[in-house]
Amino acid sequence: MRLDLIGTVLDGHRKADLARRLIATFCEIEVGRDLEVAHSGFVVHINETPADSVFMGDAPMVVANPAGRAAIMSVQVMAGPWTDEMKASLFERLEPIVREVAEIPKQGARGDFWMTIVEVPEGGWGVGGRPVSIAKLAPAFSDDRQERIREYLSQPRRHP
Repeated sequence: MRLDLIGTVLDGHRKADLARRLIATFCEIEVGRDLEVAHSGFVVHINETPADSVFMGDAPMVVANPAGRAAIMSVQVMAGPWTDEMKASLFERLEPIVREVAEIPKQGARGDFWMTIVEVPEGGWGVGGRPVSIAKLAPAFSDDRQERIREYLSQPRRHP
């Protein structure tokens, strides 16, 4: 996960709390339960960005929020277990955590929080100089997610 906090600076304790909460919630949604042993498989990169460094259209993004704060979040996920409902849950559950910790008040449907999910296909993920396969990780996932992973891996791979 990469989180850009715009116009916000957090101390180390608040960053650690934010990372822990994001990972636990992400794990619940992706794996099907918050599995402590899986936490080390998640990376949270928190970047504190000056308020005048991110624009939405022609104006600084923080203009969309009277508190002068905003956030952009991008998460990369291993393709396989994800459904549209899971993605919607990720959007719905991660945003309030960021808003609470970073003190970004919700202001209707204004554009002060943007989030993208990028699904990384099998063979496109690596750690420590080696590829990581979701097939090897599947046993940690809940039964329904394991089934979707098997279905995903059984499909012929498309090459560009």
